[in-house]
Amino acid sequence: MYTIYRMEERKMKKAALVSMLFIISSVCVLFGEEYDFRKTRWGMNVKEVRESEKATLIDKQGGKKEYSLVYSDTIAGLKAVVEYGFTQYKLRSARYRFVIQTGTDALKRYRNFKEVLSQKYGQPESSARRYSEEKKKTLGPFAFLLLMPVDFRLGESIEKGQLVLQTDWATDFTYITLTLKGDAGKEQVRYILEIDYAHKRWADEIRLEEEEKQAVEKKELFDAL
Repeated sequence: MYTIYRMEERKMKKAALVSMLFIISSVCVLFGEEYDFRKTRWGMNVKEVRESEKATLIDKQGGKKEYSLVYSDTIAGLKAVVEYGFTQYKLRSARYRFVIQTGTDALKRYRNFKEVLSQKYGQPESSARRYSEEKKKTLGPFAFLLLMPVDFRLGESIEKGQLVLQTDWATDFTYITLTLKGDAGKEQVRYILEIDYAHKRWADEIRLEEEEKQAVEKKELFDAL
């Protein structure tokens, strides 16, 4: 009887161990399937990204320092250009780019993307309208009234290149930026909607390097004057 009891106890312990290993492996698989952009992770090389991407490759260019892969795809019913940016052949940034023909549709799409991105990444860290210096001078002391959210006014300013709408998010590893701007071509006005993704640590290093460079330049100018 004692032997049977011990055998049953060992079976129970074995079953518990198997169950625990299954849970651990499931968690590992779950986290292993999290990506930074589409089916890729920051730091992947060019070959790994090409193997992961199923869209149509339309361009590749650059050298060892800066390199890019460009694909064509359809996202939410819109034709999209999907671009991967590499530094030293390591994936550091990515982008969706959409071309929209009308201001009304462009504003609608921008707001829809903003809502979906907020659902995925949480509340934005910032959301702003960036007017050109020329436009700010034109608005003068009545800027507050003239910047009220009237769609036709926003569309007109974007169309003329006087305004860019921008919303930013950040995760532990990625900066995400949604922008809407105008592009006055030879034949007709187009609206460019972009979603940029950047490896957070890499972007911070680039910004720090730029700040240090500017500080050195300012000191040299100060000493020279």
